[in-house]
Amino acid sequence: MKTRVITLSAISSALCALTLVLGTYFAELFDLFAVMFGPLFLSLPLFLDSPKGSFLAYLSAGILALLLTGFNITNLVYVSYFPFFGIYPIVKYISVMKKWKKPIFYTVSCLWFILTVIGMYYYYTAFLGLDLGLIIKIKQEYIPILLAIGSAPIFFLIDRFIFVAQIMIFRLLKKIIKIQK
Repeated sequence: MKTRVITLSAISSALCALTLVLGTYFAELFDLFAVMFGPLFLSLPLFLDSPKGSFLAYLSAGILALLLTGFNITNLVYVSYFPFFGIYPIVKYISVMKKWKKPIFYTVSCLWFILTVIGMYYYYTAFLGLDLGLIIKIKQEYIPILLAIGSAPIFFLIDRFIFVAQIMIFRLLKKIIKIQK
């Protein structure tokens, strides 16, 4: 890897880890913000066309944030960052660069997001023992179906947000970093 890629990967890892740590410590106010905006910092190495640097930043940011928060795996930040939100901006970039077929990509990605949401539901209810019946007055067997139906439109909003944010980040970096050809 080139020095610029390593530098941008380290900066993106640190910024993403900082956002995840803040999202963990200020969970009531900042956790959804951290999940949405933290992984956007992983787009910095993608500016130099380095999915590998971005993937290494994804791993190091997650591990660093886990270490700094004492392995607080019960928080929404890590349960959603590792299976989907951290890696999806990288996959989205690769799909655009490799010109994958959009209907297939969006179908697979939407199913991936739905499975992540349903997995988070089972993680919190079955593994951690959280009773959502106290919050939502619906039969427990209907909740995964409702989550699947509700998650699909949310996925497309998240996808558009990530796409527009990556374009904005690339335009900003284009003004800051001069690329020699």
